[in-house]
Amino acid sequence: MDSNNSDFDLIKRLTETPGIPGHEENIRVLIHNEVKEFCDEIIVDKLGNLICVKKGSKDKPKILLCAHMDTIGFMIKYIDSDGFLRIQPVGGIDPRITIGQPILIFHEENIVNGVIASKPIHLLEKKEREKVKKIDELHVDIGAKSKEDALEIISLGDFGVFNYSCKKLSHSVITSGGLDDRAGCMVLIKTLKELKDVETPNELYFIFSVQEEIGARGAITSAFNIDPDIGIVVEVAHGIDVPGLKKDKHGDISLGKGPAIDMGPNVNPKLFKYIIKKAENGNISFQLRVHGRATPTDLRHIQITHTGVSTALISVPLRYMHTTIEVMDLKDINRTVKLLIDVLSKLKKDINLKL
Repeated sequence: MDSNNSDFDLIKRLTETPGIPGHEENIRVLIHNEVKEFCDEIIVDKLGNLICVKKGSKDKPKILLCAHMDTIGFMIKYIDSDGFLRIQPVGGIDPRITIGQPILIFHEENIVNGVIASKPIHLLEKKEREKVKKIDELHVDIGAKSKEDALEIISLGDFGVFNYSCKKLSHSVITSGGLDDRAGCMVLIKTLKELKDVETPNELYFIFSVQEEIGARGAITSAFNIDPDIGIVVEVAHGIDVPGLKKDKHGDISLGKGPAIDMGPNVNPKLFKYIIKKAENGNISFQLRVHGRATPTDLRHIQITHTGVSTALISVPLRYMHTTIEVMDLKDINRTVKLLIDVLSKLKKDINLKL
């Protein structure tokens, strides 16, 4: 199998494995099996974060790398007398994309198929056609004939996900749900594998964090426990190279042009310059992104752990975030991996990141 097919196989397995906030066990097992041969130690903490340790030749600086493994989803909050379900979002779900979506509901060891439904367009009143329905106005149809019938196969509190699949588009471009942030997970997995026979001057902690989509909870506890000197978060960045988005408002980030490297108050400026220099020296294409406030990522909490952490944010460009048809270029993932390897294999103990 060539590298392109190998990369597609990995991202397909990552994106199609469920794991909403608080229910990351399935994706955690998959990632654990992928990386167990490439770590010196693996820890699962009380919150469910997967912490993979690669010991270096020196104990400082201690470096944390983080990508969250949870994705958006929902929970069953109500079952009516006719067996139709109501759902509550877990994470940021756009109600515009929910109608007509097939879903999977996870009940104990079973998977139940369903569809998120609404009135047919033929039966809508004029006013109804002009507004977007809220998620709590929609219902889920699992084919049940009554509440009692539904309760035989599902329960209140069961979690669910959209039933999407990862597909190839043209060239190295793919589409899937869940690329936020399974793309970041793939970057960390590939980086760990590439570093197997590389002696790094630092102790590395690869964190596959939980519950980012509801407040970066996993990053808070794992960073507190590890108390790193440096923290690098691998995320996704909005691709602005589509109709309807203004680059002068949202920034100039495109697919196929390499990772986006953030600058702003959440990012240590000396670490930022160090990463830029490594990208330039390695002829790795990259893009710049400005964040004038705390980033909506795990980084915002890692930075203020204990007495403070020198942090950086590197993101893979992604179109249509938090939909079932997110679009990404696998070349950007591999450029991000190369950049991380250059940074990690050469980052010395005496680097001065004090501000």
